[in-house]
Amino acid sequence: MNTYIILSRFSPEAFDDPKHFLELAEQVSKKIKSDCPGVRWKESYATLGRFDVVDIVEAADLAARQLVVHGHILVNGRKVDRPSNLLAQGDVISLREKTKKMLLVEEGLAKSRARPELPYLQVDKTNLTGTLTSVPERARIPLEINEALIMEHYSRYI
Repeated sequence: MNTYIILSRFSPEAFDDPKHFLELAEQVSKKIKSDCPGVRWKESYATLGRFDVVDIVEAADLAARQLVVHGHILVNGRKVDRPSNLLAQGDVISLREKTKKMLLVEEGLAKSRARPELPYLQVDKTNLTGTLTSVPERARIPLEINEALIMEHYSRYI
């Protein structure tokens, strides 16, 4: 399972009394459990600072991982079955022909049309391929990650 850190801020109108914090936390927890059954809470911290709450959760990105592990993904025409496969500039990522017809893939493609294109990935939507045009720098990866919090969390286990 992958570990994720959720950083949350509350609006001033979220609750009037600190006692209501627990009620709000319970409502949020129920909502996430119903909408995201694969998410498991590990830890939660109330903080004083930029964020009000830091939650550490585990969740599996099973659909994408399963496609790789079951050999549905090709890199430069060769089957890849390890999620940790390292890509190099110029590598072409594609799907097996049989995989392109899978409902899971069609649903994923429908959702992906709303996502912005990445400058380091050239996508051919007709043939369902992508070419890594350059190795991205950390700043160009569109994820808000506070590496310091991750290091702080894992340093407790060393």
